[in-house]
Amino acid sequence: MVIYGYPNRTHGSRSFLWEGAQLIRVFEFFLWFAIYSFFGWVYESILCSTRERRWINRGFLNGPYCPIYGAGALLDLILLGRVRSSALLVLAGMLVTGILEYFTSWLLEKLFHARWWDYSDWHCQIHGRVCLLGGVVFGTMSVLLIKVIHPCVMSITNKIPPAVLVGLAIVLLAGFLVDILFTVIHLNSFNEKLRQAHQKAEQLANELVTRAGNMKNWVEQELHALRSRKIAEQSKTMLQKLTWQERKILRSFPHFQSTRYSELVEKLKEALRGSR
Repeated sequence: MVIYGYPNRTHGSRSFLWEGAQLIRVFEFFLWFAIYSFFGWVYESILCSTRERRWINRGFLNGPYCPIYGAGALLDLILLGRVRSSALLVLAGMLVTGILEYFTSWLLEKLFHARWWDYSDWHCQIHGRVCLLGGVVFGTMSVLLIKVIHPCVMSITNKIPPAVLVGLAIVLLAGFLVDILFTVIHLNSFNEKLRQAHQKAEQLANELVTRAGNMKNWVEQELHALRSRKIAEQSKTMLQKLTWQERKILRSFPHFQSTRYSELVEKLKEALRGSR
């Protein structure tokens, strides 16, 4: 496996050739993925913490990494490593990272029925998943990555002994997989709590409709307010049952939305802000 524009891993002045060299290459790729995921986490955490004026441990997972940045960096290196024109790199980087960001947003929504970011209020955006400003930023980052950052990173990783590199990559991979499992379990649990709370609120609202009988007009006016109050009550009850992982999701992503339980999520956010 070779990245266009970059030489094979070397050891001293000789090519790094030994049985299993391709496997070593795969581990090296994962190490790069981990490094750039960490860089992305630092960038996102600083940016969001500055905006919110409080520390935010940014990231879909719990560890100090944002996998979308690691994936974007590898895609840039593999697909654009041969591009020499900076202007062309910016445009191609915008395209590659934009497709990745759009697909990631779509996939997370399909898997967990929620959005982790939303650019709907930004200029020049597509379905709230990507925006022009973000594309320009990531296109510029693609140039810096290929021309400046990665040559430095690669010069360091090339000096790591193969056994150490493999061991480090395996440890990072194991931690990464455990984090994914932990996060998915809690996200599914969070969705189930939302479903139950929403179902309970709907049940209470439907019971009120049944009892109302002929007082249709009055009931319809009061029902919306009652339903909102019941959802607010359920959100306060649910707030006491939220794990720190679920609270982190709501605090770290101000634009987090549920495609199924939007009103309940908003009430949860309000209750969470009021509990500080």
